Amino acid sequence: MIPPIILIYKDDPNVYAVNKLDGLKRYDVKYLDELEGLIIIDVHGVLYLIERGDSKGWAYLFGYNPLYKGRYVNVFLVEKERRNLSLDDSKNIIINQLNKGIRTPYPYTSKQIPQIKRKVLESQSYQEVMNVFLYDLD
Repeated sequence: MIPPIILIYKDDPNVYAVNKLDGLKRYDVKYLDELEGLIIIDVHGVLYLIERGDSKGWAYLFGYNPLYKGRYVNVFLVEKERRNLSLDDSKNIIINQLNKGIRTPYPYTSKQIPQIKRKVLESQSYQEVMNVFLYDLD
């Protein structure tokens, strides 16, 4: 998995993009179930379907960090499937996710969805698709 990556959670209509994999290495114990059914698309167009996230020990000091609320574990992602996608297939997956609407106005609002869809469809590479979600639209 090579960053930047697109993250699509099973029960969340938002599309997320990250430049680093640090956020997937440690997870709050309460939200570990959210990793089930996660779809990850990396910058080379490889699709990863995540079956679940397994704990491989406590993160920080017995799971606690004074800067974070909750208890954290180091996570190992168990892949269900890995395959290469064409650029058009990855665009279709992202557009289908955007058609579901948004849950919260972060990282974009419902008024920006048509503009985001247009920019995704106009993208000529996987990197350009990632940049739509990583950086401001204007």
